[in-house]
Order: sequence, then C-alpha cells, then structure tokens
Amino acid sequence: MRQPHPPQRFTRRGMLQCAATGGLGLTLAECLRLAEAGEIGGNQTAMSAIFLDLYGGPSHLDTFDFKPDARSEFRGDFKSIDSAISGVAFPDTLPQLARLADKFCIVRGITHNLGPHGLAREYVYAGNRKRVSLDFPSLGSVVSRVYLPKEPGVPGYIAIPASDAGTGYFGVEFAPFETKAIPKPGRPFSIPGLSMASGNELQEFNRRRQLLEQIDRPIEADAESNKLLRGLGRFRKSALDIVSSNKMKEAMNLPEESQEVRTLFGDDSLSQSCLLAVRFIEAGTRFVSVRSSGWDTHQDNFSTLRDRLCPTLDLALSGLIRALEQKGLLETTVVIAHGEFGRTPKINKDAGREHWPAAMCAVLAGGAIAGGTVVGSTDRDGMYPDTQGFTPDDLFATILTGLRIDPKTSFSTASGREIQLVRDGQSIDQVFTS
Repeated sequence: MRQPHPPQRFTRRGMLQCAATGGLGLTLAECLRLAEAGEIGGNQTAMSAIFLDLYGGPSHLDTFDFKPDARSEFRGDFKSIDSAISGVAFPDTLPQLARLADKFCIVRGITHNLGPHGLAREYVYAGNRKRVSLDFPSLGSVVSRVYLPKEPGVPGYIAIPASDAGTGYFGVEFAPFETKAIPKPGRPFSIPGLSMASGNELQEFNRRRQLLEQIDRPIEADAESNKLLRGLGRFRKSALDIVSSNKMKEAMNLPEESQEVRTLFGDDSLSQSCLLAVRFIEAGTRFVSVRSSGWDTHQDNFSTLRDRLCPTLDLALSGLIRALEQKGLLETTVVIAHGEFGRTPKINKDAGREHWPAAMCAVLAGGAIAGGTVVGSTDRDGMYPDTQGFTPDDLFATILTGLRIDPKTSFSTASGREIQLVRDGQSIDQVFTS
C-alpha cells in the first residue's frame, strides 16, 4: 500500500513520545513500528483531524453525489450549478462548496448493508464491523492514541458538543472530552467547570489537586494492574490539567479570532462549532469531532435541506477548510465529512427519503488529499455503486493513511490479543496526490 509521505527519522522527541505513550499501553515495539512509518516523531510528521459528523445520514443525491439527470421520481427540485471541478455539478444549495471544490476530494460509491442508525454508526465510525466479542476504537480514539497533544493541558480528542463514537478495546482513557455546549457568535465559549474566577481560586484548585494526588498514591499500584482504573485515573488527570490550562481558555475566546477568519463562518451553531474546532486544533488538540444533527430526513427532505441543513453545511465546511488554509494548518490537518449512510433515491409519499446504506459519500480535504477530485461513482439514479464500490473499512483505511497512520498497525487488547486497526479494508490510493 502506497504511503503519501516517506518515513521520517525517529527523533529524540519521538523517543520521548514513545515513553509517554508506552505508559498508555503502547509497547516500545509498537512505538518503533509507528515511528518507522512516520507516525510518531518530529513536528513534520504530527497530524490532526476534524470530523464533521453529519448525524442521521445525509441524502447523497442532494449533496455530494448530485443527480440532476435522475428519473423524476428520484430527482429533487434543486437546480444544478457548476463547480470548481470540471464536469461535476453541485446543487444550488451548496454554492460556497461548489466554488471551493478544488480544495477537497469527494468519495462516492461507499456501500454497506446496515440500515439502523446505531449499527451503521458503529461500523462507519470504527471502520470495522462490530464483532460479538470485540468492539473497535473510533477514529478519534486512534488519532489521540497515536499522536500526543502539542501542548500540556490540551485534550487529545474533543467532541463538540458530544459524540457516541466508541473507544473499543482502547478503553476509557481515549474517550473524547465533550464540551456539552455549542458556541454562540461574538461571545467567548465556556465549558462548565473550566473557568477560574481569580488567581486565588486557581491557587486553591492546585492545593486541592495536590492533596488529591497524595490520597491517590496508595492505590496507584492497583490502578496500574486494572485497565479501567488506570483509564479513569488518567482521564481524570487530563481533565484536571484542562481546568488549569491557559491554552484552552485562549482557544475558547472566539471574539479574539481575527475578523478575517471570523467572516468565513456564519452565525449559526454549526459554523461557530467549526470555528471553535479550528481554534482547538491550533491550540494543539489532535482530533475534534463536530456533530451536525437533523440529517434523518424521512419527511420534507427538500425543504429541510434547502432552508436549514445545506446553507449551514455550506458555510461551516467551506469556512472550516478556508480557515485552516489561512492559518497554515491544512497541510497537517485532515478534514472529514460524512454520515452513517445515504438516503433512498426514490422519494417517499412524505417528500422524504429513507435510510439507504447501499450508497453514501464522503468529503475529504487537507494533508495529502488530492483536491478537485471525485473518486468512485454511482449509477444514474444514485442507487448503487457503478462498480464494486468502497466499504466503510476502505474509507477508514484511507483516512488513516492520510493521517500517516498505517491501517495495518496492530494494538493489543486487555487480554493481549493483537488486533489490526483495519482488518478488511484497503486505502483508496486515488484519493491522494501523486
């Protein structure tokens, strides 16, 4: 499998990172294997990602697999507009993204057969079909395990406002830090429990933290032999670091962002969440997921998309890519946008579309992703892939490759069993620049 970047030299910083991650359950052999592949080491190899989770399953036909020539019973009423990709039409509800299409890759013809939301999400989030005896880690957990945050006191994995993506056999220490809230335009963002009113309050916090550490010392040995206790202990330590972190406070002060960047986004909650995601990445977070809800359009699909979902997606995703580019972060940050499945090509009696896992699509940008490309295709009506199509396993392997993580890297479960990150999928080479 071709890697988009050559292996990097294993630096002293990389060795220190290995020492740190070894304490999280990564063996020295695993560290050396990751470092040899360029996944741990100097600053040049460190990657981050932002996942825009289109929660509920967006209609592929009405977004990034637009079918203006489909049969009337399948085709919606959106008009066709040209895009920055020659010969590729976009719906008129996504004008900003149409103009920006030379910056991202559209992967079409992703297919699976899991219709319920929960089962589909488990599969797509983790890139592996769930097994009776084994849960697989989601992308955010993988990224936060492989790459350390750039700064102390900054979470490796943040979810805005929440995520139901699982940590699998990695355990609770690689779960996301959930904001539990959504930012509002023109106001500093705050997370309950993450603000100190004064220097005296911070001193009192540190005094109590030191006391807690003294109390905890007698049970540290037991915790090291118990994966759950160890995970909870480190998760709590991370939370305490975050409370006293100036980096996090600075990242959440959205009005301090430059006017040039703020004008790239709308005032809606999704745009503001994407702006916050950019600032978290800039502060040193490795993975941020942003949830966009409401895509389960069984009724009034077209009015819902036209009036609410598509305009907010258009501003948020285009603003996200442009902001990362302006800040010089797009080369080291992979942007991902997709849901758990597509929607039925045939329009139902309620002007809606049902669940349709047989065809879905994804948008990828940043890093070594080839902008201005469309990979894969579906038939005239968007029902099935034209050829064999791609599985969620393939998509997951591709994203990992874009993040310079070998999809075949193995990690150990609590029982010592070695499990590859992606067991069945293969990276889609056409997604990357040559």
